[in-house]
Amino acid sequence: MRQKHIFIALFGTFLEYFDYALYGFSAVVIANSFFPPADESTMLIQTFGVFAIGHFAKPLGAIIFGYIGDKYGRKRALKYNMLGIAIPTMMIGLMPVYAHWGAWSVFFLICCRFTQGFFVSGEYDGVVLYVVEHFKEKQKCFANSLICMISMTGFVIASYTVMQLRQFGPDFETTLWRMPFIVGGLLGLIMLFLRRYLLETPFFNVLSSAGEEQKFSFKTLKQQAPLFILFIIMFGATGGLYHFTFVFFEKFIMMQHFFNEEILSKYHFYGLLCFVLFDPIAGMCGDRWGAKLSAMVGLIFLALSWIVFACYHAYLISYYGIWLASVAIGMSLFCVQIHIIAIETVNKYFRYRLINLGHTTGAMLLSGTAPVYAMFLYQKFEQPILVYLYPLVMIAGIFLAIIAMKSLAIRVSRKAVF
Repeated sequence: MRQKHIFIALFGTFLEYFDYALYGFSAVVIANSFFPPADESTMLIQTFGVFAIGHFAKPLGAIIFGYIGDKYGRKRALKYNMLGIAIPTMMIGLMPVYAHWGAWSVFFLICCRFTQGFFVSGEYDGVVLYVVEHFKEKQKCFANSLICMISMTGFVIASYTVMQLRQFGPDFETTLWRMPFIVGGLLGLIMLFLRRYLLETPFFNVLSSAGEEQKFSFKTLKQQAPLFILFIIMFGATGGLYHFTFVFFEKFIMMQHFFNEEILSKYHFYGLLCFVLFDPIAGMCGDRWGAKLSAMVGLIFLALSWIVFACYHAYLISYYGIWLASVAIGMSLFCVQIHIIAIETVNKYFRYRLINLGHTTGAMLLSGTAPVYAMFLYQKFEQPILVYLYPLVMIAGIFLAIIAMKSLAIRVSRKAVF
């Protein structure tokens, strides 16, 4: 019985992230379809700008869905997320292009991305809590690895779908790019129906039956400000590393004329696949050696990969696929752990709200905006080395946030958390 409800929650997450990722992997064709003619880099900045707008809606959604999740249960919060991601996804696939609607096409594209961002904000953190709270304490990192794996599978399938459709050339540019958006939206509506049958987590049932509650207010947020800031840095930089590596960097390498689009799409597809396949191993490492230690090892490995590439990119470009796989493995090793680190730290009565708000605020400031920042940095200074240093800054931020979190005297005991 428990496995069935976990599967429904996980499959819903797969669909949401499949729908959400389609925009990034279709960035070039969307730029050509929904924006006025301009040079390639300007059109990509416009497209990534709309991509970032979805992240600006996330903190607002986090406030609402975080309240629902802590007050009325994880189940109720997860029921409504799917509706707001499925319909806008379908609308993007059906909207007329700039040549037919002019500026209205840009306006409705922005509205769709804003709505997606608002509703997807409560999805990942809610599913993490839903699944982890169904597992034993000794399996919590592995439980979270399932969520990382299934959400990244959504990205992988989205990447593979767009990669295959690109082979149709002009047909993809004009019509076929719309099909994944339409199909993803329809499947999301089906999953909305299935999520009606989710059962509440044992942890929330015990918490609510105890009759105890701590109100979450601006005063509470002020008291938790150090932890909240660390969540923003940790979650925001983690998302920024993903978007930099798998959304921006593919386009950047292509602009450097190292590879053509078809070859790069394959490299990044296999890089995402390495990320997915290594997630369960990363989860087992976290359960065996601790979430913080495993995360730090992953960050050090990732930092070394980027330093080597920054210093020897002219030589390593011939081994780009192997290098990208090493980056994906390093990212997987720490990405699986960060939600567990957060859960172990935050107060049990508002863990949904504080984690969700810190995660989405970080996404707004550092995650979805990473492609825009990186492209602007390159346009401004035209120095590739500055682009290669960008992920190192984010890695350092995550590393320092985890160390600072360990030193905070606000960590609750394991017994109180689980």
